[in-house]
Amino acid sequence: MVDEAHHLPVEVLEEVRLLTNLETAEEKLLQILLVGQPELDLKMDSVELRQLKQRIALRSQLEPLTLEETQGYIHRRLQLAAAEGHSPDLFPLETVSSIYRHSRGIPRLINTVCENALITSFARQAHSIAPDVIEEVATDFRLGVVHRVQSNGGQGRNGQALPAVQPPQDSNEVWQAVKTLLQLHDYLQSARARDEEETPFVVSRGNQKI
Repeated sequence: MVDEAHHLPVEVLEEVRLLTNLETAEEKLLQILLVGQPELDLKMDSVELRQLKQRIALRSQLEPLTLEETQGYIHRRLQLAAAEGHSPDLFPLETVSSIYRHSRGIPRLINTVCENALITSFARQAHSIAPDVIEEVATDFRLGVVHRVQSNGGQGRNGQALPAVQPPQDSNEVWQAVKTLLQLHDYLQSARARDEEETPFVVSRGNQKI
């Protein structure tokens, strides 16, 4: 399972495709799940990844929740948190409507808004979350502010041109760095295991050591 797969370079995704070649006469040895933002679809449509795209057996896309689904989602989360029966009191319908408007039905944003709204209301010793609390949380998190990042550089505070952020020139370096980290992890694990084997086990009984 590869999370945030939309950040992977094309070369790494091609390595993932090669992993799908591992198979026996009866079955595949690996089932690979790529999870990412909508940018992953754009990357998979590129010419370089057409072979990987042809091997996709199942696609699924999580659409934003509707207002009704948002209300059910919040109530279900509260039910799992042992607040069953109190969810309509904690999050009235007008509050849920405000949450839906600011989160646009995206579950990750719903979680963020609700969590901080609960903390704010607890600090105010309120037994119900009012819509104005949601407005305050949305303002603090700047949920209504969206800027497009300029790819050709922008201007600094004094009007000076800022250099554009360039991607790595050699994306193979990213893959090599990942493999190096994995090798380092394996080395540290083996070194730790050797140290544990070489450390004598000492049992104290009074002033004697066994």
